[in-house]
Amino acid sequence: MKKIIIDLDGCLCHTNSATIEKMAKWAEENGIPWPIISCGISIANPKFDKEMIELLQYLRFSKFQILIFTVRPKETKSKTEKQLARNNVIFDSLKFIKHGKGRKDRKIQYIREEKKALLLVVEDDREVVEMCREEGCNALYPWEFKEKINEEIRQRGMKDTIEDL
Repeated sequence: MKKIIIDLDGCLCHTNSATIEKMAKWAEENGIPWPIISCGISIANPKFDKEMIELLQYLRFSKFQILIFTVRPKETKSKTEKQLARNNVIFDSLKFIKHGKGRKDRKIQYIREEKKALLLVVEDDREVVEMCREEGCNALYPWEFKEKINEEIRQRGMKDTIEDL
């Protein structure tokens, strides 16, 4: 079964940018490392991308394996799984990658481990996308993924939405 790896925060869900800017300023003023605050915001109240979820459902029902990875702390596993379930995200595996320095290299290492059956990586981080492409992996930004899969659905004569699945 071919695998699709997708990053959670920034691809499947997003955080209000005004909240991020406000919290970044607060973190700087209080000497708190930004990664800790940023991770907390992502976990607290993410907005899930309905179109992206529908496309993943389509791919999962089309016999692709969906692997989600995240740099959220492993201690948030239960909360993250509940968020995914509440938003009807169907997936086969959830991988927590250690946050902090070297996280991009750890993401690439995970991708290398899955490369044998890997079809595609969906990632919002430019450096990770470029590193994947240098490794010979198909890597797309979330907006490219949406365009490509929606075009594929249209070409096959399927509905523009797959809510009925």
